[in-house]
Amino acid sequence: MEKYQIDNLASEIEETLIEIRRTIHKNPELGCEISKTRDLVCEYLDKWDIKYELIENQGIIAEIFGKKEENNEKMILLRADMDALCINEKTEIECKSTIENRMHACGHDAHTSGMLGAGYILKKLENNFSGRVRLVFQPCEEDASGLNAQKLVDKGILLKDMNDSKSSNVDAAIAAHVFTKLKSGKIGINIGETTGVPGGFSIKVIGKQGHSSEPSKCIDPIMILNQIYSAIQGIQRSYVDPDRASVISVTYMNAGDLDRWNIIPKEAEIKGNIRTQYEADNKKIGSVIERIVKNICSIYGADYEYDYRMYIESVKNDEYISKMVSEAVSELDEEIAVKPPLFMGGDDFCKISELVPSCYFFVGIGKGENDHPIHSDQFELDENSILLISKIMSLAALKILDKN
Repeated sequence: MEKYQIDNLASEIEETLIEIRRTIHKNPELGCEISKTRDLVCEYLDKWDIKYELIENQGIIAEIFGKKEENNEKMILLRADMDALCINEKTEIECKSTIENRMHACGHDAHTSGMLGAGYILKKLENNFSGRVRLVFQPCEEDASGLNAQKLVDKGILLKDMNDSKSSNVDAAIAAHVFTKLKSGKIGINIGETTGVPGGFSIKVIGKQGHSSEPSKCIDPIMILNQIYSAIQGIQRSYVDPDRASVISVTYMNAGDLDRWNIIPKEAEIKGNIRTQYEADNKKIGSVIERIVKNICSIYGADYEYDYRMYIESVKNDEYISKMVSEAVSELDEEIAVKPPLFMGGDDFCKISELVPSCYFFVGIGKGENDHPIHSDQFELDENSILLISKIMSLAALKILDKN
């Protein structure tokens, strides 16, 4: 019965959710500066009589209380990210960003509107379940310096009573992400490691400046850095198991002075990104790069500065909670569940999944070979993903709350 109720309720608000998504997309906001997005979400929470509070005037924590009395201590957390990216949109869609150098190029507008739809459905079905559902609308998923997932965890979002540090944790957490490598309308769920592990490195080679006509009297940091760059390209083959995905990309390079092209500079610098499937591989690659830098610089008598950090861990899907979400997907449509391709993007939902049993599922928006990936200035969303997020989140929450 719940499946049909959810279908009907989703149909009631489909046009509303699409309009919410388009409004958010037209007005993308970065990091914690999300006042328009926050106000729009709160407008509909008020309209649908869903209680909420603001965290640091940025994050939104809403709760829906089931009115059945049995098992009323159980609690499920749903999470959606709200922030956009510093990208200048180059699509020609009707709801194209109206703000230069800002774009929802990662689907957070769909995540937010989709989870808002789940809130509407669950509020309408509050007499059908016991326990509680907490909706967390998070800013700063892209910009980790603000109110990110870790800081929200520190604020108590995983505690059933956020004001009591001794309170037990919520029983489960669920999040969704759109995925262009998955065919539109398909849903993918993995067990265990589900997202990539992002890390980064910075290398500065410090040599000896001099005139380009006398290189033997200099220590050329560009030449040294070129050898380091070449050596980095062999790390995956030599140090990482081919069955374990990894990507190393140099994304920034700087050396010399455009106005003094006859001078060998003193310093040269590169920065890059490491993406791995497993945390141990990320740390290993970071260590190998430092060894390469140290050894090559030693050969030529150069000094160096090296910095490596692993930004966040992989989101890890709990087997039982993922099974429950998979059952909800199959109940909605047994044809749409598939095994997703490897996703190497990172997500700070990992800070939640490491503390409570969680499921992070993928919603396909791929149309074909010419799809533009997330974080592309030509990224386009299939709006059918919005209602799928609403339906899956609401039905999965009801199924988990219903289990003893």
